[in-house]
Amino acid sequence: MKHTFITLFILFGIFFSSCKENHNEIHNNDNSDTVIVIGGLFSITGNWNTLGKDAIAAADIAINQANAIAAERGLSIRFSFTNFDTKLLPNLALESLKEANSKKIQILIGPQSSAELTALKSYADSARILLISPSSTAGSLAIPNDYILRICPNDTKEGPAIASMMKYEAKSVMIPFWRNDIGNKGLSVSASAAFAKNGGIVLSDISYEPGITDYSKVLSTLKETCINAVKQYGINAVAIYNPGFDEVVDIASYITSNDTVLSSIRWYGGDGTVGSQVLLSQPNFFEKVGYPCPAFGIGEAFTKADPIILAIQNRTGNTPDAYALGVYDAIMITALSIMGSDSKDISKEFLRQSIVKQAELYYGATGWTILDENGDRKYASFDMLGLRSQAGKPLWQTVGTYSETTGYRPK
Repeated sequence: MKHTFITLFILFGIFFSSCKENHNEIHNNDNSDTVIVIGGLFSITGNWNTLGKDAIAAADIAINQANAIAAERGLSIRFSFTNFDTKLLPNLALESLKEANSKKIQILIGPQSSAELTALKSYADSARILLISPSSTAGSLAIPNDYILRICPNDTKEGPAIASMMKYEAKSVMIPFWRNDIGNKGLSVSASAAFAKNGGIVLSDISYEPGITDYSKVLSTLKETCINAVKQYGINAVAIYNPGFDEVVDIASYITSNDTVLSSIRWYGGDGTVGSQVLLSQPNFFEKVGYPCPAFGIGEAFTKADPIILAIQNRTGNTPDAYALGVYDAIMITALSIMGSDSKDISKEFLRQSIVKQAELYYGATGWTILDENGDRKYASFDMLGLRSQAGKPLWQTVGTYSETTGYRPK
Protein backbone atom coordinates (compact mmCIF):
# COMPACT_ATOMS: atom_id res chain seq x y z
CA MET A 1 0.00 0.00 0.00
CA LYS A 2 2.83 2.41 0.74
CA HIS A 3 4.19 2.00 -2.82
CA THR A 4 0.73 2.76 -4.19
CA PHE A 5 0.54 6.05 -2.29
CA ILE A 6 4.02 7.17 -3.31
CA THR A 7 3.11 6.62 -6.98
CA LEU A 8 -0.15 8.49 -6.38
CA PHE A 9 1.49 11.58 -4.96
CA ILE A 10 4.21 11.81 -7.57
CA LEU A 11 1.56 11.89 -10.28
CA PHE A 12 -0.66 14.27 -8.34
CA GLY A 13 2.25 16.63 -7.77
CA ILE A 14 1.25 17.10 -4.12
CA PHE A 15 4.35 17.81 -2.08
CA PHE A 16 5.48 14.78 -0.14
CA SER A 17 8.69 13.76 1.49
CA SER A 18 10.27 11.28 3.80
CA CYS A 19 10.19 13.03 7.12
CA LYS A 20 13.93 12.61 7.39
CA GLU A 21 14.27 15.47 4.92
CA ASN A 22 14.56 18.98 6.26
CA HIS A 23 11.88 21.26 4.77
CA ASN A 24 10.05 24.08 6.47
CA GLU A 25 6.66 22.93 5.12
CA ILE A 26 7.01 19.42 6.58
CA HIS A 27 5.96 18.36 10.04
CA ASN A 28 8.36 15.63 11.09
CA ASN A 29 7.34 12.50 12.94
CA ASP A 30 9.22 9.45 14.17
CA ASN A 31 7.63 6.96 11.78
CA SER A 32 9.08 8.27 8.48
CA ASP A 33 5.57 8.49 7.08
CA THR A 34 4.82 10.20 3.79
CA VAL A 35 3.55 13.69 4.63
CA ILE A 36 1.12 15.48 2.32
CA VAL A 37 0.97 19.24 2.68
CA ILE A 38 -2.35 20.95 2.01
CA GLY A 39 -2.00 24.70 1.57
CA GLY A 40 -4.17 27.53 2.80
CA LEU A 41 -4.80 31.04 1.41
CA PHE A 42 -6.31 33.00 4.30
CA SER A 43 -6.08 36.58 5.54
CA ILE A 44 -4.51 36.67 9.00
CA THR A 45 -3.22 40.25 9.20
CA GLY A 46 -5.46 41.98 6.67
CA ASN A 47 -9.17 42.51 5.98
CA TRP A 48 -11.70 39.81 7.02
CA ASN A 49 -9.15 38.24 9.35
CA THR A 50 -11.80 36.96 11.75
CA LEU A 51 -12.63 34.28 9.21
CA GLY A 52 -8.93 33.81 8.43
CA LYS A 53 -8.05 33.04 12.04
CA ASP A 54 -11.05 30.74 12.49
CA ALA A 55 -10.08 29.00 9.24
CA ILE A 56 -6.59 28.21 10.53
CA ALA A 57 -8.07 26.72 13.68
CA ALA A 58 -10.56 24.67 11.65
CA ALA A 59 -7.75 23.42 9.41
CA ASP A 60 -5.69 22.30 12.40
CA ILE A 61 -8.65 20.36 13.81
CA ALA A 62 -9.33 18.70 10.44
CA ILE A 63 -5.68 17.77 9.92
CA ASN A 64 -5.60 16.09 13.33
CA GLN A 65 -8.80 14.20 12.53
CA ALA A 66 -7.52 13.12 9.11
CA ASN A 67 -4.27 11.87 10.62
CA ALA A 68 -6.20 9.89 13.24
CA ILE A 69 -8.19 8.20 10.47
CA ALA A 70 -5.03 7.44 8.47
CA ALA A 71 -3.41 5.90 11.54
CA GLU A 72 -6.53 3.87 12.32
CA ARG A 73 -6.49 2.49 8.76
CA GLY A 74 -2.83 1.61 9.05
CA LEU A 75 -1.79 3.94 6.23
CA SER A 76 1.78 5.20 6.11
CA ILE A 77 0.76 8.76 5.24
CA ARG A 78 0.15 11.88 7.29
CA PHE A 79 -1.29 15.28 6.44
CA SER A 80 0.05 18.74 7.23
CA PHE A 81 -1.27 22.25 6.63
CA THR A 82 0.56 25.48 5.87
CA ASN A 83 -1.08 28.85 5.36
CA PHE A 84 -0.03 31.77 3.18
CA ASP A 85 -1.29 35.08 4.60
CA THR A 86 -2.97 36.85 1.66
CA LYS A 87 -4.18 39.88 3.66
CA LEU A 88 -7.24 39.60 1.36
CA LEU A 89 -5.17 41.24 -1.41
CA PRO A 90 -5.52 39.66 -4.89
CA ASN A 91 -1.93 40.37 -5.95
CA LEU A 92 -0.52 38.90 -2.75
CA ALA A 93 -2.81 35.89 -3.11
CA LEU A 94 -1.37 35.26 -6.58
CA GLU A 95 2.20 35.56 -5.28
CA SER A 96 1.28 33.11 -2.52
CA LEU A 97 -0.16 30.63 -5.00
CA LYS A 98 3.01 30.78 -7.08
CA GLU A 99 5.09 30.20 -3.94
CA ALA A 100 2.92 27.22 -3.05
CA ASN A 101 3.39 25.84 -6.55
CA SER A 102 7.17 26.22 -6.24
CA LYS A 103 6.94 24.05 -3.12
CA LYS A 104 4.85 21.55 -5.09
CA ILE A 105 1.73 22.16 -3.01
CA GLN A 106 -1.04 21.43 -5.48
CA ILE A 107 -4.21 21.59 -3.34
CA LEU A 108 -5.03 24.72 -1.39
CA ILE A 109 -8.05 25.66 0.70
CA GLY A 110 -9.02 29.24 -0.05
CA PRO A 111 -8.85 32.02 -0.88
CA GLN A 112 -11.59 33.80 1.04
CA SER A 113 -12.76 36.41 -1.45
CA SER A 114 -13.96 36.27 -5.04
CA ALA A 115 -11.60 39.11 -5.96
CA GLU A 116 -8.66 36.95 -4.90
CA LEU A 117 -10.07 33.87 -6.59
CA THR A 118 -10.56 35.77 -9.85
CA ALA A 119 -6.91 36.84 -9.75
CA LEU A 120 -5.82 33.22 -9.21
CA LYS A 121 -8.09 31.44 -11.68
CA SER A 122 -5.97 31.65 -14.82
CA TYR A 123 -2.79 30.53 -13.06
CA ALA A 124 -4.55 27.76 -11.15
CA ASP A 125 -6.21 26.38 -14.29
CA SER A 126 -3.00 26.56 -16.28
CA ALA A 127 -0.90 24.87 -13.58
CA ARG A 128 -3.80 22.59 -12.62
CA ILE A 129 -3.61 23.58 -8.96
CA LEU A 130 -6.89 22.79 -7.20
CA LEU A 131 -8.39 25.61 -5.12
CA ILE A 132 -11.27 24.89 -2.73
CA SER A 133 -12.74 28.14 -1.44
CA PRO A 134 -14.97 28.13 1.65
CA SER A 135 -16.35 31.63 1.13
CA SER A 136 -16.11 32.97 -2.44
CA THR A 137 -19.59 33.59 -3.81
CA ALA A 138 -19.29 35.42 -7.16
CA GLY A 139 -21.59 33.86 -9.73
CA SER A 140 -19.11 34.83 -12.45
CA LEU A 141 -16.80 32.10 -11.12
CA ALA A 142 -19.42 29.37 -11.50
CA ILE A 143 -17.64 27.62 -14.36
CA PRO A 144 -17.73 23.87 -15.03
CA ASN A 145 -14.63 21.69 -15.21
CA ASP A 146 -12.11 24.26 -13.96
CA TYR A 147 -9.74 23.92 -11.00
CA ILE A 148 -11.93 25.91 -8.61
CA LEU A 149 -14.34 24.25 -6.21
CA ARG A 150 -16.44 26.15 -3.66
CA ILE A 151 -17.76 24.50 -0.55
CA CYS A 152 -20.20 27.41 -0.08
CA PRO A 153 -23.18 28.48 -2.20
CA ASN A 154 -22.66 31.23 -4.75
CA ASP A 155 -24.41 34.59 -4.90
CA THR A 156 -27.31 33.29 -7.01
CA LYS A 157 -28.55 31.71 -3.77
CA GLU A 158 -27.44 34.38 -1.28
CA GLY A 159 -29.08 37.30 -3.09
CA PRO A 160 -32.59 35.83 -2.82
CA ALA A 161 -31.98 35.15 0.88
CA ILE A 162 -31.35 38.78 1.83
CA ALA A 163 -34.09 39.96 -0.54
CA SER A 164 -36.56 37.61 1.15
CA MET A 165 -35.68 39.10 4.54
CA MET A 166 -36.19 42.62 3.20
CA LYS A 167 -39.58 41.67 1.82
CA TYR A 168 -40.62 40.12 5.14
CA GLU A 169 -39.63 43.36 6.88
CA ALA A 170 -41.83 45.35 4.47
CA LYS A 171 -39.00 47.02 2.59
CA SER A 172 -40.15 48.07 -0.87
CA VAL A 173 -37.15 50.19 -1.95
CA MET A 174 -33.53 49.05 -1.97
CA ILE A 175 -30.41 51.18 -2.39
CA PRO A 176 -27.41 48.99 -3.25
CA PHE A 177 -24.23 50.40 -1.64
CA TRP A 178 -21.33 48.05 -2.21
CA ARG A 179 -17.57 47.62 -2.20
CA ASN A 180 -16.37 47.57 -5.80
CA ASP A 181 -14.95 44.09 -6.20
CA ILE A 182 -16.24 41.13 -8.16
CA GLY A 183 -17.68 39.26 -5.19
CA ASN A 184 -19.62 42.12 -3.62
CA LYS A 185 -20.74 43.34 -7.02
CA GLY A 186 -22.12 39.86 -7.67
CA LEU A 187 -24.01 39.96 -4.39
CA SER A 188 -25.47 43.35 -5.27
CA VAL A 189 -26.57 42.15 -8.71
CA SER A 190 -28.12 38.97 -7.30
CA ALA A 191 -29.91 40.70 -4.41
CA SER A 192 -31.17 43.48 -6.69
CA ALA A 193 -32.61 40.98 -9.17
CA ALA A 194 -34.32 38.99 -6.42
CA PHE A 195 -35.66 42.15 -4.75
CA ALA A 196 -37.13 43.35 -8.04
CA LYS A 197 -38.60 39.90 -8.69
CA ASN A 198 -40.34 40.19 -5.32
CA GLY A 199 -41.97 43.42 -6.48
CA GLY A 200 -39.49 45.85 -4.95
CA ILE A 201 -37.94 48.98 -6.44
CA VAL A 202 -34.15 49.01 -6.86
CA LEU A 203 -32.60 52.46 -7.09
CA SER A 204 -29.32 53.27 -8.82
CA ASP A 205 -26.50 51.51 -7.09
CA ILE A 206 -23.56 53.26 -5.43
CA SER A 207 -20.14 51.68 -5.10
CA TYR A 208 -16.88 52.61 -3.39
CA GLU A 209 -13.35 51.54 -4.23
CA PRO A 210 -11.37 49.14 -2.03
CA GLY A 211 -8.62 50.88 -0.11
CA ILE A 212 -10.05 54.40 0.02
CA THR A 213 -9.75 56.19 3.35
CA ASP A 214 -12.12 59.11 2.83
CA TYR A 215 -15.77 58.07 2.56
CA SER A 216 -17.27 61.55 2.81
CA LYS A 217 -17.96 61.94 -0.93
CA VAL A 218 -19.58 58.55 -1.48
CA LEU A 219 -21.61 58.92 1.72
CA SER A 220 -22.83 62.31 0.54
CA THR A 221 -24.13 60.63 -2.63
CA LEU A 222 -25.72 57.86 -0.57
CA LYS A 223 -27.38 60.35 1.78
CA GLU A 224 -28.81 62.38 -1.10
CA THR A 225 -30.25 59.20 -2.64
CA CYS A 226 -31.73 58.20 0.71
CA ILE A 227 -33.30 61.62 1.29
CA ASN A 228 -35.06 61.50 -2.08
CA ALA A 229 -36.21 57.90 -1.48
CA VAL A 230 -37.55 58.70 1.98
CA LYS A 231 -39.49 61.71 0.65
CA GLN A 232 -41.14 59.55 -1.99
CA TYR A 233 -41.65 56.24 -0.20
CA GLY A 234 -41.25 56.85 3.54
CA ILE A 235 -38.34 55.91 5.77
CA ASN A 236 -39.77 52.54 6.82
CA ALA A 237 -39.90 51.35 3.20
CA VAL A 238 -36.23 52.02 2.39
CA ALA A 239 -33.34 49.58 2.82
CA ILE A 240 -29.61 50.07 2.26
CA TYR A 241 -27.85 46.91 1.09
CA ASN A 242 -24.12 47.10 1.91
CA PRO A 243 -22.11 44.03 0.90
CA GLY A 244 -18.46 44.65 1.78
CA PHE A 245 -15.73 43.71 4.23
CA ASP A 246 -14.33 45.20 7.43
CA GLU A 247 -14.10 48.67 5.89
CA VAL A 248 -17.80 49.07 6.77
CA VAL A 249 -16.54 50.02 10.24
CA ASP A 250 -14.73 53.01 8.73
CA ILE A 251 -17.90 53.92 6.87
CA ALA A 252 -19.88 53.77 10.12
CA SER A 253 -17.39 56.12 11.80
CA TYR A 254 -18.40 58.85 9.32
CA ILE A 255 -22.08 58.64 10.30
CA THR A 256 -23.04 60.50 13.45
CA SER A 257 -25.63 59.13 15.85
CA ASN A 258 -27.87 62.16 15.27
CA ASP A 259 -27.90 61.70 11.49
CA THR A 260 -31.64 61.45 10.91
CA VAL A 261 -31.17 59.78 7.53
CA LEU A 262 -28.28 57.31 7.37
CA SER A 263 -28.54 56.22 10.99
CA SER A 264 -32.33 55.86 10.82
CA ILE A 265 -32.69 53.71 7.69
CA ARG A 266 -32.45 49.92 7.97
CA TRP A 267 -29.11 48.55 6.65
CA TYR A 268 -28.35 45.01 5.51
CA GLY A 269 -24.88 43.49 5.11
CA GLY A 270 -23.28 40.72 3.09
CA ASP A 271 -21.40 37.54 3.91
CA GLY A 272 -18.07 39.43 4.07
CA THR A 273 -18.98 41.02 7.40
CA VAL A 274 -21.01 38.31 9.09
CA GLY A 275 -19.50 37.41 12.46
CA SER A 276 -16.65 39.92 12.07
CA GLN A 277 -15.10 40.92 15.38
CA VAL A 278 -14.00 44.21 13.80
CA LEU A 279 -17.60 45.44 13.74
CA LEU A 280 -17.68 45.22 17.52
CA SER A 281 -15.80 48.54 17.59
CA GLN A 282 -18.95 50.30 16.32
CA PRO A 283 -21.72 48.32 18.06
CA ASN A 284 -24.09 51.25 18.57
CA PHE A 285 -24.35 52.02 14.87
CA PHE A 286 -24.68 48.45 13.64
CA GLU A 287 -27.26 47.56 16.28
CA LYS A 288 -29.24 50.73 15.60
CA VAL A 289 -29.46 50.19 11.84
CA GLY A 290 -29.95 46.44 12.20
CA TYR A 291 -27.28 45.28 9.74
CA PRO A 292 -28.25 41.60 9.49
CA CYS A 293 -25.74 39.58 7.46
CA PRO A 294 -26.28 36.18 5.83
CA ALA A 295 -24.04 33.22 6.56
CA PHE A 296 -24.82 29.98 4.84
CA GLY A 297 -26.44 27.74 7.41
CA ILE A 298 -25.55 24.25 8.52
CA GLY A 299 -29.14 23.03 8.68
CA GLU A 300 -29.43 19.83 10.69
CA ALA A 301 -25.65 19.34 10.96
CA PHE A 302 -25.40 20.67 14.53
CA THR A 303 -24.55 17.27 16.01
CA LYS A 304 -21.52 17.05 13.74
CA ALA A 305 -20.65 20.74 14.01
CA ASP A 306 -20.96 21.43 17.74
CA PRO A 307 -17.67 19.84 18.89
CA ILE A 308 -15.83 21.52 16.02
CA ILE A 309 -17.38 24.89 16.85
CA LEU A 310 -16.33 24.48 20.48
CA ALA A 311 -12.79 23.48 19.49
CA ILE A 312 -12.44 26.57 17.27
CA GLN A 313 -13.81 28.79 20.03
CA ASN A 314 -11.23 27.41 22.43
CA ARG A 315 -8.47 28.40 19.98
CA THR A 316 -9.66 31.79 18.75
CA GLY A 317 -12.27 33.03 21.20
CA ASN A 318 -14.67 33.50 18.26
CA THR A 319 -17.86 31.67 17.44
CA PRO A 320 -17.11 30.40 13.92
CA ASP A 321 -19.59 30.68 11.08
CA ALA A 322 -20.30 28.10 8.40
CA TYR A 323 -17.53 29.48 6.19
CA ALA A 324 -14.95 28.50 8.81
CA LEU A 325 -16.63 25.13 9.27
CA GLY A 326 -16.38 24.73 5.50
CA VAL A 327 -12.59 24.76 5.85
CA TYR A 328 -12.85 21.71 8.11
CA ASP A 329 -15.09 19.97 5.58
CA ALA A 330 -12.84 20.89 2.63
CA ILE A 331 -9.78 19.36 4.28
CA MET A 332 -11.65 16.25 5.37
CA ILE A 333 -13.04 15.72 1.85
CA THR A 334 -9.55 16.16 0.39
CA ALA A 335 -7.91 13.82 2.88
CA LEU A 336 -10.57 11.13 2.56
CA SER A 337 -10.28 11.31 -1.24
CA ILE A 338 -6.54 10.77 -1.05
CA MET A 339 -6.83 7.98 1.50
CA GLY A 340 -9.47 6.23 -0.59
CA SER A 341 -7.66 6.42 -3.93
CA ASP A 342 -5.66 3.27 -4.68
CA SER A 343 -5.71 3.37 -8.47
CA LYS A 344 -2.39 3.55 -10.27
CA ASP A 345 -3.98 5.38 -13.21
CA ILE A 346 -3.87 8.78 -11.55
CA SER A 347 -3.83 12.33 -12.84
CA LYS A 348 -4.59 15.76 -11.42
CA GLU A 349 -7.99 15.58 -13.12
CA PHE A 350 -8.58 12.22 -11.46
CA LEU A 351 -7.87 13.87 -8.11
CA ARG A 352 -10.33 16.68 -8.84
CA GLN A 353 -13.00 14.17 -9.82
CA SER A 354 -12.26 12.11 -6.72
CA ILE A 355 -12.76 15.13 -4.46
CA VAL A 356 -16.02 16.05 -6.23
CA LYS A 357 -17.24 12.48 -5.76
CA GLN A 358 -16.21 12.48 -2.09
CA ALA A 359 -18.10 15.76 -1.59
CA GLU A 360 -21.23 14.04 -2.93
CA LEU A 361 -20.88 11.32 -0.28
CA TYR A 362 -19.73 13.47 2.63
CA TYR A 363 -21.95 14.86 5.37
CA GLY A 364 -19.83 17.13 7.53
CA ALA A 365 -19.87 20.15 9.80
CA THR A 366 -21.79 22.15 7.18
CA GLY A 367 -24.12 19.31 6.24
CA TRP A 368 -24.25 17.62 2.85
CA THR A 369 -21.42 18.99 0.73
CA ILE A 370 -22.60 17.85 -2.71
CA LEU A 371 -21.48 20.23 -5.48
CA ASP A 372 -23.31 21.31 -8.63
CA GLU A 373 -22.11 21.09 -12.22
CA ASN A 374 -19.98 24.22 -11.71
CA GLY A 375 -18.21 22.89 -8.63
CA ASP A 376 -20.20 25.08 -6.23
CA ARG A 377 -22.28 23.92 -3.28
CA LYS A 378 -25.56 22.64 -4.68
CA TYR A 379 -27.98 23.24 -1.81
CA ALA A 380 -28.05 26.08 0.66
CA SER A 381 -29.85 27.58 3.60
CA PHE A 382 -28.81 30.76 5.40
CA ASP A 383 -28.68 32.07 8.95
CA MET A 384 -29.14 35.82 9.32
CA LEU A 385 -26.87 37.22 12.03
CA GLY A 386 -27.00 40.65 13.60
CA LEU A 387 -25.11 42.49 16.34
CA ARG A 388 -27.19 42.61 19.50
CA SER A 389 -26.36 43.63 23.05
CA GLN A 390 -26.41 40.93 25.68
CA ALA A 391 -25.60 41.88 29.28
CA GLY A 392 -24.14 45.12 27.89
CA LYS A 393 -21.84 43.30 25.47
CA PRO A 394 -22.31 43.27 21.67
CA LEU A 395 -22.58 39.77 20.25
CA TRP A 396 -23.42 38.28 16.87
CA GLN A 397 -26.75 36.52 17.25
CA THR A 398 -29.02 34.67 14.83
CA VAL A 399 -32.04 36.85 14.09
CA GLY A 400 -33.61 34.71 11.36
CA THR A 401 -33.18 31.88 8.89
CA TYR A 402 -33.79 31.35 5.18
CA SER A 403 -34.27 28.30 3.01
CA GLU A 404 -35.24 28.05 -0.63
CA THR A 405 -38.42 26.17 0.31
CA THR A 406 -39.68 28.27 3.24
CA GLY A 407 -38.23 31.70 2.52
CA TYR A 408 -37.19 33.98 5.40
CA ARG A 409 -38.35 33.29 8.93
CA PRO A 410 -37.50 35.48 11.94
CA LYS A 411 -36.14 33.81 15.02
